[in-house]
Amino acid sequence: MMERLERPDHDAWDEFALSQGGTLFHTAWWHRAWGAPVDVFVRRGDGGIEAGIAVSLGRYIGVTAVRRPPFTPVNGPVFRSPDLSDRGSAYSRLVSEWDDAMAACPRAGFYDFVARPGSPAALPLLWNGYRASPTYTYVIPASERDAWPGRMSEMNRRNLKKAHAEASERKLPVETGTPMPQVVDLFLRTARDKGFAIRGGDDSMIAWWAEVEARGAGTIYTVRDEHTMPACATLVVRDRTTAYYLAGGMRSDVRSGSRLNLLLFERMIHEAHALGLDFDFEGSSLPGVERFFRGWGGELRQGMRYLRIPALHAYLIWQMHRYRRLGHHTGRWVSHP
Repeated sequence: MMERLERPDHDAWDEFALSQGGTLFHTAWWHRAWGAPVDVFVRRGDGGIEAGIAVSLGRYIGVTAVRRPPFTPVNGPVFRSPDLSDRGSAYSRLVSEWDDAMAACPRAGFYDFVARPGSPAALPLLWNGYRASPTYTYVIPASERDAWPGRMSEMNRRNLKKAHAEASERKLPVETGTPMPQVVDLFLRTARDKGFAIRGGDDSMIAWWAEVEARGAGTIYTVRDEHTMPACATLVVRDRTTAYYLAGGMRSDVRSGSRLNLLLFERMIHEAHALGLDFDFEGSSLPGVERFFRGWGGELRQGMRYLRIPALHAYLIWQMHRYRRLGHHTGRWVSHP
């Protein structure tokens, strides 16, 4: 059985999660930064914390929901790395840890977990009615610091060259450390243009980013136009192993005909590798964005999303949303090379 940690002990969980292959998205502070109530449940052993999970509880489609905060690509339990010399016992322990973590979660009408690439199989979720669907991301490992430009697509190489020429001609450098209030509208408008909303709006993003900056866990990259107005911006967060691209924005009047945003990605990748970190694009289901990420030549890594919706009316709303979003009603097969 798992026990609930009191708030003063959350830092101990955060250290455990990061030391055992978890990410900053598994920490309690990340959830708190979004203003969400967060509970941490752990199982202790002789050596301290052995396993646990941080969960946020909120409302979604009319029900209480265990759901990821904005810009949170993965969540779920973290376990102490097992000794695989006895694989049967080790895997049995992992199955038991997943089972305990799910049992510890508050009762809700909607559950959403995304296991990071390489996570142990979450069989107890399937046994308890969760539906699984694949997720993906592209990662450029730090070990490819010198080799990755040669793995880019020809189109991306050409466009990056044009971006450098444009920036040189217009004398537009890449800037780091831009205050969030100066670019938050750029992120929000771009998200709306692409057909999705960022929960909480600008106030939540500004408060969240203030916490990220206070912990030295992120950077905003910007290119300004000749009038010093932000033309495009990107946002990256970091933990001990990886830098994650989470958001980008580009003014609509700049988007057509300009490739300046490629300079931001090149800079993010170079700076991540300089710190010895992998660079993770964190995937996208939007065909154009996926094609753009793919063109940088990163490794394809797959994860798994697990959903369970016990509330019937929430399940019906969710299924209708998927039906319309995935184009089942159009009868078309859409291919995006």
